[in-house]
Amino acid sequence: MDFLNGNVTISLNTSLLIIISLVILSLLVAVVFLVIKLKKETQYKPKYGFLGKTLYPAVTVALLVTGLVMTGISMNDQKIFEIKAQKQIASEIYTNILQKGVGEDLINLKATPSVDDKIWGQFGDKFDIYWDLQGPKEYSFIELKKTNEDRSGLQVYVVPGEYKVSITIVFEDSVYIFSKEEVF
Repeated sequence: MDFLNGNVTISLNTSLLIIISLVILSLLVAVVFLVIKLKKETQYKPKYGFLGKTLYPAVTVALLVTGLVMTGISMNDQKIFEIKAQKQIASEIYTNILQKGVGEDLINLKATPSVDDKIWGQFGDKFDIYWDLQGPKEYSFIELKKTNEDRSGLQVYVVPGEYKVSITIVFEDSVYIFSKEEVF
């Protein structure tokens, strides 16, 4: 019986302590209520309720069961539901040829994202833009933390041909993909 000689520590968080106190308090109120009821029953009075029985014990039990169920639900750490407003994101992709060369053309790539129809969103909104050009040759470029003050813009050399220009915009932990066909 060595486990009886050891120290026992019980830790309760505030919400659990309040709930236990409320349950004990409600049990004390129920006992006091029943004592008062028994004291009144010693006098002759007609009974009211369901099938000649009073409803006080049933109401007391229902309140206790409801309290226990609510205690169980409140102790559950999982979220029952989560509502999150999704912002509407759109983007324009601008491309133009700056210089035609032999074997390679210098092109300009720009992306202009809009958040809820406001170009570049609110002050301080940051966008990570990932470029992907697929055509005769594949190219990938990254622009991080672009804002209204530091806008998107790349000048790169590409092999002439037909390309699918795709951008992936990461904004507030959400991913948005836009694309268009272009010939350089």
